[in-house]
Amino acid sequence: METKEQVMHTPTPWQVFITHGTVDHIGTRGRKVAAFPWDGEHELDIANAEFIARAVNCHEDLLTLARDVRDWYENSGNADPHQKSKGSVELWHAAKAAIAKAEGHE
Repeated sequence: METKEQVMHTPTPWQVFITHGTVDHIGTRGRKVAAFPWDGEHELDIANAEFIARAVNCHEDLLTLARDVRDWYENSGNADPHQKSKGSVELWHAAKAAIAKAEGHE
């Protein structure tokens, strides 16, 4: 069976590009990923664009954190988080960092 080669998305970080107080697009310098209509909802468009960029930029951190939490629970075998894999202090720091990034406070 032939498999289709996986196409990767535009590398992060993505950012919001604003022209004349209105969102022009989301992407990177040199790569437009999403464009916004000129519909007069400038504040809403900016808020939506910033939310999209934050979500994209923190995706890998949140996925890594979720996998670490899963692995910790699957491998710990008991309530002691230091028994195996990452301990609670490391997970706590990772969670704080991922939350800050998702909230735009990195």
